[in-house]
Amino acid sequence: MKTDRSTIFAKFALMLLMILAVNLGKLDIFSLSSADVPPAETPSSIMTPESLQAVTPTLSPTPLPVQQDVFIFGKDSFPSCFTSRAYEGMRAYSLADKLHLMISSAVYDSQICTEQVFSNFIYEADVSLVDSAPADAEFGLIIRYNIDDASKDKPVQQFYELTVRADAASLYYYDDNNDPAWTNLLDAAPVPVINVSEPNHIKLIVTGDVLAVFINDIFIGQSMLSDLPSGHVGVSLSNYGSSTTEQHVIYENIRLYDLDGSAIVYEDSDFAGNGCFAEESGDWFETSIQDGQFLVNLAADNSLMAPCAPDELGTLSDFILDVDVTQKTPGMSGLAFRRNVDTNTMYAFLVDPNENVSLSFYSDAVENPVILTNLASSVGVSPLDEVNHLKIVASGDTFLAYVNSNLALQMQDDGATSGDIALIAKSSAEADYQTMFDNIKITSLAAP
Repeated sequence: MKTDRSTIFAKFALMLLMILAVNLGKLDIFSLSSADVPPAETPSSIMTPESLQAVTPTLSPTPLPVQQDVFIFGKDSFPSCFTSRAYEGMRAYSLADKLHLMISSAVYDSQICTEQVFSNFIYEADVSLVDSAPADAEFGLIIRYNIDDASKDKPVQQFYELTVRADAASLYYYDDNNDPAWTNLLDAAPVPVINVSEPNHIKLIVTGDVLAVFINDIFIGQSMLSDLPSGHVGVSLSNYGSSTTEQHVIYENIRLYDLDGSAIVYEDSDFAGNGCFAEESGDWFETSIQDGQFLVNLAADNSLMAPCAPDELGTLSDFILDVDVTQKTPGMSGLAFRRNVDTNTMYAFLVDPNENVSLSFYSDAVENPVILTNLASSVGVSPLDEVNHLKIVASGDTFLAYVNSNLALQMQDDGATSGDIALIAKSSAEADYQTMFDNIKITSLAAP
């Protein structure tokens, strides 16, 4: 792969400099290194509660309206973002809200959209090969693209690129400053489903240093992006065929959700009494607000679920849910989301201080308490008395669960499409449990 790619870019060097003068820069060469998904296993310390008892709060949240920034590539943005052009052996044009790239011979072409810079985002597109040889055509999505000085004879370029060739996906990091310039981040990961006669849906979810790759709604792999914190996005096409072979790719329904600019619909960092989590008490539990944190005390062999004012906040479909959790004694804490009180369905993300995490679906919280869809032991969970930052990204039927910025688990499921959210605490059978929640934030990913 590296030899093929370097040959393509060597042949294309002169053409690349010409195109760079009018379109911010064409790419050079790349490379890879693999990142493994946490294996599915069943740690003995994972607890599956027989039921989660809910305490309904009496106070309402105060939504914080912030304009969401969803960058959609359509008929209004294609002319300025992607340039129609034609050179020997390549052509790019937009037609009916679709971007076409066509190349012949062993060359590479790309289009970079320089209108905005993104750091954390969901970038997706439907991609089709037309009259092409799948074994020789390699299409891709470019993210966090940077260029130091377009006026130099050899501009300094840096970027990541996810490519698909035949039935395998690869992730490259390219940097002109390095020798060699490319690094393999994900090496020819198998893609179980590739469509030949219809588009392939490519989705990249980037939060912090973590990239998760989905192709046709199947999780392909993850990788760390530690070199570039932000940059532009783009698309690409490579031809590994003969000089008479033409490759033609169509990009459509290109969408980018800027996670940093999305609407914060609820935020509570001090639990001062005007939020959706209230002080309550019962025979087996007590919730209180201490030092700006939401404290839960729970008797042994019990569970508690504290919902966030569903009547005022409303139901949520696509969102990011963040919270800080400090576990004072052994037990489990976490988040419930897409919780529906009418059907007793919900998803739950739980963490214990033994580094065990679970992402589960409750088909019926009373009759069938939990169906575990994924279990793992995740390096990076903080021990007792230290803060764990938990994050859930829910986008369609795709769920990503993070612990301290590390992607711990992923799941795809359509059991529940919307609902409210809640905090969860679960004590062991042997001892009482104490845990503290802080800095909760809900960010909507719904399109405007």
